[in-house]
Amino acid sequence: MIVKESIYEKKRVLNSEDITYIMREVYTFGVAQEDFHKELFYSIGLNARHTVLYIDLIGLGTVDHCNPPLREIFKTALDKNAVSIILVHNHPSGKCKPSAEDKVFTEGVKKVSKILQITLLDHIIFGSLDMKGNHLSMADEGLL
Repeated sequence: MIVKESIYEKKRVLNSEDITYIMREVYTFGVAQEDFHKELFYSIGLNARHTVLYIDLIGLGTVDHCNPPLREIFKTALDKNAVSIILVHNHPSGKCKPSAEDKVFTEGVKKVSKILQITLLDHIIFGSLDMKGNHLSMADEGLL
């Protein structure tokens, strides 16, 4: 499900803080309160100027798990001619440390992104959707 364009229209992404700002808007205006206890997985596509092309909710999980199929991440990226992507999901537990599964999943996305020539710029994990918790950028932490 593509997020309403008015939230991110003409926004440029130069660092992880830019994504944090945009996703605060998405979580504030685009997520139902009853889904705050679930993992939500988003893919964000950017053009060559790092302007957001789309934000796509590609996975709605459980309280501790969400692994969307890789094809869903890249389907929209290919359809919208994205040059790069950023992955974003939350941990309802409030902890933003990537799990072993998060790391394996990100490595899989990274491999496919190289083949498709769509750069994986980051994978950001939020500790909570109410934005009172922290977030972690895997790129900033050297985990990509």
